[in-house]
Amino acid sequence: MYHFWSGEDIWCTSPQPSDAEALMELLNDSELQQYSDSPPVSKKEAETMCSGRFPWFIVRTETQQVVGAVALLRGNRESAEICILLQKSIRRHGSGSALLQFICKTAAIHMKLQCLYARVLIHNQPAIQFFKKNQFEQIPVLPEHLHVPDEKESVYFACELTPFVEQRPLVSVIIPMYNIAAYLPECLRSLQKYQCEIIVIDDSSEDNTLQVAKDYAAQLPNMTILEMKGKHFAGGARNVGMRYASGEYLFFLDGDDIVCEPSMWEKMLVAAWCSHADVITTTEYECFDANRSWKCHCAPNWTGRITQSIRPVMFSRQFPVWMSWFRREWLEREQIHFLECVRSYEDNYFTFLTASTVNSVYSVAGTLTKHLIRQTSLSHIKDVSVQTAFFSVTEQCYAYASKVGLLERFPMEMISCFYYSVFCTACHVQERLLPEEDWIIPEAVKFLRAKFPSMPANLPQIGKQERERFLMEWGRHTNENL
Repeated sequence: MYHFWSGEDIWCTSPQPSDAEALMELLNDSELQQYSDSPPVSKKEAETMCSGRFPWFIVRTETQQVVGAVALLRGNRESAEICILLQKSIRRHGSGSALLQFICKTAAIHMKLQCLYARVLIHNQPAIQFFKKNQFEQIPVLPEHLHVPDEKESVYFACELTPFVEQRPLVSVIIPMYNIAAYLPECLRSLQKYQCEIIVIDDSSEDNTLQVAKDYAAQLPNMTILEMKGKHFAGGARNVGMRYASGEYLFFLDGDDIVCEPSMWEKMLVAAWCSHADVITTTEYECFDANRSWKCHCAPNWTGRITQSIRPVMFSRQFPVWMSWFRREWLEREQIHFLECVRSYEDNYFTFLTASTVNSVYSVAGTLTKHLIRQTSLSHIKDVSVQTAFFSVTEQCYAYASKVGLLERFPMEMISCFYYSVFCTACHVQERLLPEEDWIIPEAVKFLRAKFPSMPANLPQIGKQERERFLMEWGRHTNENL
C-alpha cells in the first residue's frame, strides 16, 4: 500500500473497493472533464481501478473526502505516463506540486523508473504551466508505448527521475554496544542484505565486543564504529549515534536484537519513501533467553496525522525504539533525545517526547524485529539503583510535560500515563525482580501523590488486586502526612 502526505491539507492512499463510487464521481466531474478526451467512467470501471491491480492513488482530505486521484498509466520497466486530477479548491494551495514531487520520488526509488511523461490537452493552460514549473520539460512526442490512438491535440512533457534518487541512505541503524560479543554477530548478519547506514557505538565494553564489530567491518562497508571512553550507557551512546547519522530515518536497534523478516524491511522502506511520516512503526517479537519463548508486541495501529483528538492515543500507546523508524529532521527540530547518565529506562524519556510531538504516523502490518530479553542485561539485573532509575526518568518526563503545557491540555491522559509509568513499573520491579524491596511501591505512590493529588478519584481501569494495593498505599501515605 502506497501512502504519502502532500503539504498540510491532503494525503493519499492506494484505493479501497469502497472508494469506487467517489472515484467515479471525481473522474466524471464536469470541471475536470473539460480537460479530458476520455469518455465518462462507469462504476464497474471505477471498481476495476480500485482493485489494486493498477497503480491508482486516491487523494483525500483529513476528513476522508475524496478530492483527487493520481495514476501511472501504460508503464513499462523504464517509464510511465502520469495522470493527476485535483479539484480546484485543492490546486489553489499548491498541494499539487508537493504531491507531484512525492510521486516522482516514489517512481524513482521504489518503482525504479527512469522517466515520467505527461500528456496535456493543448487548451489546458493551467496544467501546462503546472508541469513546466515542476521539473517537466516539453517534448515533441511521447514514447511509442505511451501513444493513445485518436487523441486530441496535446502538449507532451518528460521528467528525468535521476535527481529524485537520494544519495544519502534512507535509514541509519544505530546500535549501542556494551559486552554483547556473543550476540552482536547475529545482529549484524541480519542487516547485511539491506541498503542502510549502520552506526555501532561501543560504550567501553570489557569483553571483545569492539573486536567483533571490527571483524565485521570488512563485510559491512556501510558500517561505522564509534568508540566512547568512560560509561555513558545506552542513552549516551544512542545520542552520539544520532549526531553522526545521515539517514532520513533513524532505527535504534540493540546489539542483541535481529531484523527477522526481509519483506518487512521493504514494506518499511516503501512507507518511509512515500509517507514522510514522523514515525514508521510495526510490531516486534520479544524473546526470553531463559526458555526461548516468544510473545508479540503490537505498535499503535494508527496511520495518519495526529490531531488534538488523537494525541491521547499516543500517550497510551507509545513507540518502542527497536520497532519503529523515526524521521531525523523532526527529532532534531523537536530536540528529542535519550536521557544520559541513567543506567536503565532511558528510552522512556525519548518515547514520551515522541508521543508529545509526533505529527504523523504510518503503521505497517507485520513483524520487523526480534527483541531479546536477557536475564543478564542491564535492564533486568537485580540491582536496586538500576531498577529504580524510572523514578528520575519519570521526573524528567513530568518536568517536560509541565514546561510545554501537557498537564493542562491532557489532564486525564497525563494521570493515566504517569500512573502506568510509575505505579505499574514499581509493581513490576518489586514483584518480578526485587520482591524483598517493599519500599518501591510506597515510593511510587508518594511520587504520584505529590504530582496528582486527585488521582484516586480518576484512576484508570485496572485490576481489582492492583487497585486495592494502590488505594492502600495511597491512604497510608495520606495518614502519615496527617
